[in-house]
Amino acid sequence: EENWPGIFVNKGTRPEDQQRIGVGTSSGQFKWESAAGDASEEADEFARFDVTAKGASATDDYRNEASTYGYIVEIDPYDSSTLATKRTALGRFRHEGCAPGLPVPGKPLVWYMGDDSNNEYVYKWVSSAVWDAADANPADRLATGAKYLDQGKLYVARFNADGTGVWLLLDVTTPTTGGGTLGALYGDLPGILLNTRGAG
Repeated sequence: EENWPGIFVNKGTRPEDQQRIGVGTSSGQFKWESAAGDASEEADEFARFDVTAKGASATDDYRNEASTYGYIVEIDPYDSSTLATKRTALGRFRHEGCAPGLPVPGKPLVWYMGDDSNNEYVYKWVSSAVWDAADANPADRLATGAKYLDQGKLYVARFNADGTGVWLLLDVTTPTTGGGTLGALYGDLPGILLNTRGAG
């Protein structure tokens, strides 16, 4: 999911992830939220684009709707009966593709991803599972995707002025520039993944 933040609006206090990712404050790009309450609206299909906290809790409004966007989405193009699956472990940002490295039997699989905004980051995902060549033609493609895309480690690239760089692991023990850890800043791994841009 790439250019999605513009479809939402938050006219209240935006949480850090919405500020960092670019959710607007006046109106959504297509103003879908303006059709909320129209007689033709079904199942809050337009109301959900206004992520302003309006009720006493998140069950009273759509404040968390934008948090469900910004992930790599896997589909099985050979089976239209399957559902698209969001691979949340690969982080949440404006994904510009997800390119696999060369699979080597017995080694983890690696994917490279970029954030499609100026001055953002390049990421690397390393699967916990090691590549099994038998998975090249699986019976259940989405189960194979889950095997390699649901458990692993997410890294962000830090480039140096001389063109070299290092991969920094994004987990709860990773130090921040402010002297703390990502765990102290975002609470847990799901919090880090929700705030992937800020964690980078």
